[in-house]
Amino acid sequence: MKRIVILGTGNVATRLAKALHKTAYEIVQIYGRTPASTRKLAKQVDAKACSDLQKIEVADLYVVAVKDDAISSLAKELKHLKTIAPKAIIVHNSGSVASTALKVTGLAYGVLYPLQSLKKQVAIDFFHVPFAVTGDTPKTRKSLHELARNLSKKTFVISDEQRMALHIAAIFANNFTHYMLVQAQQLCKEHKLQWDLLYPLIEHTFKQAKQTDLALLQTGPASRKDTQTLKAHSAFLKQNNKAQEKVYRLISEMIAANN
Repeated sequence: MKRIVILGTGNVATRLAKALHKTAYEIVQIYGRTPASTRKLAKQVDAKACSDLQKIEVADLYVVAVKDDAISSLAKELKHLKTIAPKAIIVHNSGSVASTALKVTGLAYGVLYPLQSLKKQVAIDFFHVPFAVTGDTPKTRKSLHELARNLSKKTFVISDEQRMALHIAAIFANNFTHYMLVQAQQLCKEHKLQWDLLYPLIEHTFKQAKQTDLALLQTGPASRKDTQTLKAHSAFLKQNNKAQEKVYRLISEMIAANN
């Protein structure tokens, strides 16, 4: 499995294409619906640019690196292409879409899921990024696992159900945490407080995140069931930002219920 076609030009497609370009695998073609961005990415990885699905080339691996809601429809389009090699493998990179979404293509199928938040503009060393592999057969899993090991030191095989759970866990750990930090920063700005005052606390929190049982480390008024402080905080937030107050109250109730 050496020849790879990447379908997509977004964040995951860009970062994955550039990483694979540094390995023994060959990116033969980049497919994208926008010619300019397709040509740009193709040039960066010494591949051909293609904006016509009917002109997809023969490859060993097809990587469907598009938005989650476009995976199934693109798979159905690929089903009818005569240029698709029958012994090829097709994968997507989504954390939440089942691998079976690709079954319609008639090819061996699976998922190559990098457990990381990726941006086109931000270079990343995939060597430290965990890669989850899912495949329809042991042979497919073996091939994808071999490819993943060329990118990362941490690779593992999981089921669709496990990947869904992992993706949701990542949302809590990354996206929701980021949102909370945005709210904290906003409060500081609104009340003329320096954001860096919270740096030591944030750093301490994330150092603790590597502990085995995080529930035992929970602190704050909700964990102490300090109702007076909770009421005071809610009253303060209601005057300034009702959405923040709603989030504060809901999470506080959940913390209190688990302590």
